[in-house]
Amino acid sequence: MKENLLYNYINDLNNERAHMKKTGYLGPEGTFSHIAAKKLQDIKKDTDIEWYNNISEMAYMVRDGKLDQALLPIENSIDGAVNATMDVLSSINGIYILEEYVYPIDASLISIKGMKPEKIKEIFSHPQPIGQCRRYINENLRNAAINLTYSTTAGVRKVMEEGTFENGYAAIGTAQAAELFGLEVIEASIQDNMSNETRFILLSREQNKGNENTRTSLIFSTEDKPGSLFKVLEIFDLFDVNLKRIESRPSKSSLGKYIFFVDIEGDSRTANNMEALRLLEMKSSYYMFLGSYPEYRL
Repeated sequence: MKENLLYNYINDLNNERAHMKKTGYLGPEGTFSHIAAKKLQDIKKDTDIEWYNNISEMAYMVRDGKLDQALLPIENSIDGAVNATMDVLSSINGIYILEEYVYPIDASLISIKGMKPEKIKEIFSHPQPIGQCRRYINENLRNAAINLTYSTTAGVRKVMEEGTFENGYAAIGTAQAAELFGLEVIEASIQDNMSNETRFILLSREQNKGNENTRTSLIFSTEDKPGSLFKVLEIFDLFDVNLKRIESRPSKSSLGKYIFFVDIEGDSRTANNMEALRLLEMKSSYYMFLGSYPEYRL
C-alpha cells in the first residue's frame, strides 16, 4: 500500500513537472529581472524559471523549442527602450509577444555594513540602473567612479567580495541582492523618478488568441523616398487606430536605413486594426507581426 502511494506521488510529481513551462529570464539571481520573474511565477503556478546571461540566447532558445517562454525587458519609463530586446525581435522569425508585464523598479544603494554615502569612492552596476539613478549620483556621489557590470547582481557580488571601508565600493541594485550577499542597503529608492517602471514581454512561439488583448506590436520599414514614412503612418489615422508607441532602430543593412517598432491599441482582429495592418503590410518594404497580447502589472 505504501509502495503504491509512493509510486502515485512520484508519478503525479513527474506529470506536474512535465506540464511546467520552462521560462528564461535575464539573470543572475538578485537582478530586477529575477524579481519580476519570481512575481510572474507567483501568478502563474505552472511557470518554472531559470536564468540566462544573454537576451539573444534566450530568444533563440524559445524559437528552437529549448525554452517555452522568456521574460525580457523591453522598455523603462526613465531609460527608454532596451535595444538588445528590440534587436532580437526584429531578427528572429517565429517568436511572438504572448503577454506584457509592467514592474515597478526600486533601486537601492548597497555596500558593506556601516558604509556612509560620503565615503563611497566607486560604484558598480549595470548601465540601465546607472542611467535611472543619474540625478541621485550627481547630487550625492559626484566624486565616485562608475564601473559598468553585465548585471546589477555582478556589481553587488563585486562589493561583497572586495568591498572595504578603504576602497569605498558600493553597488546599485535590488534590496533582495543586498540580502542575498549579506550586504546593507545604504539608501533605498534612489531612482530619479518614483514611478520608475519597466515593461517586460513574455516571449513565446505561440500567439495569444485570447479575448483580452489590449495591445498589438509590429515592425516595419519603408522605402528610402521622400514622404514614405508619413504615408505609412497616415494609415493609422485613416483607420482611426491609436498609435501608442513608435521607436526606430538601425536596420543593420546599410547606414541611414531604419526599421520602426510600433505598438497600437487593441487586438489585431478588430475591424479597423485588421484593415490598417493589411494596408500597412502592402505599403511597407519590410513587415513583421509580433502579436496581440494583454497587459498586466506585477
